[in-house]
Amino acid sequence: MYGFNITKKTQRSEKNEMHCKNEICFEDFVCSNLMISKFQDDKIFSETDRYIVILDGVILNKMDLTKKTSNDSWLETVLSLYENNDETFFLDFRGSFAGALYDKIKKKWIIFSDHIGSKFIYYSHTSEFFTCSLMISNVYETLNRNKITYHLSTENSLLLLTYGFMLEDRTLCKEIKKIQPGCYIVFENNIITEKRYYVIDNTPNASISEKDSVELIDYYFRQAVKNQFEKDNEYGYKHLVALSAGLDSRMTSWVADDMGYTNQLNFTFSQTNYWDEIIPKKIAMDLKHEWIFKALDNGLWLYDVDDITYSTGGNVLYYGTAHGNSLIKYLNFNNLGLIHSGQIGDVIIGSGVKREKDKYEFGDGAYSLKYIKEINFMPQHFYKNKEVALFYYRYFNGTNNGLQNIYNYTETLSPFLDLDLLKNVLSIPIKLRSNHYIYKKWIIAKYPQAANYVWEKIGCKITEPIIRIGGRDIPIRKLPSKILTKMIPKKRGINSVHHMNPVDFYLTTNKQLALNLNNHFKYIDYIEDKKLKEIIVNIKDNGTAMEKIQAISLLSAIKVFYIS
Repeated sequence: MYGFNITKKTQRSEKNEMHCKNEICFEDFVCSNLMISKFQDDKIFSETDRYIVILDGVILNKMDLTKKTSNDSWLETVLSLYENNDETFFLDFRGSFAGALYDKIKKKWIIFSDHIGSKFIYYSHTSEFFTCSLMISNVYETLNRNKITYHLSTENSLLLLTYGFMLEDRTLCKEIKKIQPGCYIVFENNIITEKRYYVIDNTPNASISEKDSVELIDYYFRQAVKNQFEKDNEYGYKHLVALSAGLDSRMTSWVADDMGYTNQLNFTFSQTNYWDEIIPKKIAMDLKHEWIFKALDNGLWLYDVDDITYSTGGNVLYYGTAHGNSLIKYLNFNNLGLIHSGQIGDVIIGSGVKREKDKYEFGDGAYSLKYIKEINFMPQHFYKNKEVALFYYRYFNGTNNGLQNIYNYTETLSPFLDLDLLKNVLSIPIKLRSNHYIYKKWIIAKYPQAANYVWEKIGCKITEPIIRIGGRDIPIRKLPSKILTKMIPKKRGINSVHHMNPVDFYLTTNKQLALNLNNHFKYIDYIEDKKLKEIIVNIKDNGTAMEKIQAISLLSAIKVFYIS
């Protein structure tokens, strides 16, 4: 477990049986501290005469804020920030964090997560009950303990079968919501109000030249790397850095090494003999880093479906979390610091859209559109363009799901998600960021040796001549063979072994695994909605491997949370 719980007691409430480090009880509220022991000085679980303050995660500028406010302690700093800035006192925090502050005089809770919602906070509220937690399983358990009935949402189940994750504040449960990225909630007079304090701005600066863009990217990326890797040094931890055959984690590790953060343990998980084993092994060897590799062969990591569901609540297709967890669950984190990643760098220095004026349409970013017409989605927020919407729908709500299980072990950050980097890099016009144009220019100009390795996405180095055909980058030297195979080489498809996550291949060649996963379809009988049940049956009989993974993610949630 990790994080914290806050529960408002009711007349029906039973004794809190959660096993936690300590509790704060005040009036009708019970606050439980479940935080892991890492980066302990960044965390707060404290009560004063006037306040209750809870803070989990890592704050990269903690020392700067303490010095700026002329306080002697981190707790005093946070209280000073609140007294001067009221509800948005955490606006200047930098890092990955979630927390809560209770003002005893105003009788008001402020419950928040960081600007991009890297830590999820789930909550449930009725006329006489309130609970919130960083772990959705704790919310379910608190509902059960207080004998509060909850229900599976058919519409949100369909979101899982299309997008592969939830949108906005939704979860699979009608009675449980999630604080949206860049928002906080105020709980006062038994009323919850969600307020937005941060939104991404990608307004292009047309005056930025190609050369200026390269310099801008490099400056802010190096600043982000310094801020994040220094947090390890502050606690005396070894740097734990993800490494793949992509560009994002490569550049995190490479630039950190270039800046003197050489005490790295790189880690990789992949099918053996695939680019994601071959390239990281070579990079780690050349940089003289330690390196750990976890094979994903035979799909054995897919067995962990119910354990992953316990952490995610089934609000995301489970395989995206399962493959990383299959490695980190075996690591001893006593001397290891943050997990440094390259999270979503490709859509920041690159871009997920082609034009600034593109508008978001429901279904953009989904894994499957087969059942999209069954969902009556009315957005709560209207973002100014498609790129911003994709950040909030797909990347922050979807991709960030993959972080949640990490918090059982340590904290995690990506320099690409540094707020100063986001603000400045997203001002580079999309015509420069699109198709990784300026990304590749940055690497070649500033770190040319990092370009000497194959990029998994195109199967060659980024310095090789490329032609774009049908939305795909094709190395010119491979063009004849691509024409012969009609541009879709089967050997790299998800139905073969030559893929990072060849799910079809696993389910075809590992009959025991397929049988184990298919056993989840027996929980179809617990679905009450007739239409949803028909859809799951159709997926069972006719669905692709990925559609079955989506369905199994839903059925696992039913098994774990909806069967007494």
